[in-house]
Amino acid sequence: MNGERVPLESAGCATDQTAEDRIEAVLRSVRMMRENVGDELSLRDLAQSALLSPFHFHRVFRQMTASTPARYLAAWRMAEAKRMLAYSSVNVTDICMQVGYSSLGTFTSQFTRLVGVPPRRFRALVTAWSDQPFAAVLADLRSVLVEPDPVQLTGTITGGEGVDAFAVVGLFSSGIPQEAPAACAIPEVPGMAVFGGLPDGEYYPLAMCFPPSVTVAEAMVDELDRGYFAASRVPVRISGGVALTHSAFTLRVRPRRQLDPPMVLALPLVVAAQLRETPMPRQRSPRS
Repeated sequence: MNGERVPLESAGCATDQTAEDRIEAVLRSVRMMRENVGDELSLRDLAQSALLSPFHFHRVFRQMTASTPARYLAAWRMAEAKRMLAYSSVNVTDICMQVGYSSLGTFTSQFTRLVGVPPRRFRALVTAWSDQPFAAVLADLRSVLVEPDPVQLTGTITGGEGVDAFAVVGLFSSGIPQEAPAACAIPEVPGMAVFGGLPDGEYYPLAMCFPPSVTVAEAMVDELDRGYFAASRVPVRISGGVALTHSAFTLRVRPRRQLDPPMVLALPLVVAAQLRETPMPRQRSPRS
């Protein structure tokens, strides 16, 4: 991805040679995933590409990506499947095989769980909405969101200089934006995201936004790497209905980097399509 170097601070490591070595090791494994997305890759295979032992590789990978190697590989497989569904006429069965699944049923259930909609439905949505600005989709969603009351958690979203757009901010179970988030918000950038109604657990805040010129199809497959991304390496913990230690977080969105995972979840498109199919009255925030 453009051959850029990953800033050492992005991995949460000290700026020393050991940190550089760990970043390069993880990058080697990520390149192997992307270049061999349809192959059966074991933890040992990925560790060998990183020149680390399997145990050490798994620990370092999770430290630097907030995800396990298996989740990360699944995300790239789903990202490639989304790209093929959006930009080719290859049938779903062939796509299934090309991204490393031997069972169509397993692929379909995995795609539905991680992306939020079955493969054929995803293809139909992208086809119908492909040329529309993604910012317009987010504006539709933002118009019906209601601010939670009470607010359990707040997030400040900064960065993205010159983007002038909305961001999608979600609380996820890992450092990859896949599966339905525990909660989501669509603030302006810069702006504030607020969350409530969270069950007890650990959540990783992630934010993503795109310049206004990016279309739905481009945003959904992230093919042009034009997105802006931010993720917390430290989870937010909710216990007894309240946020522990900190009730606020800050995410600074910036251009995507080599270690950033693909945006797998298509939730904004799915929900926006549902709103168009079943119009909802605009709701006002309890605080407006």
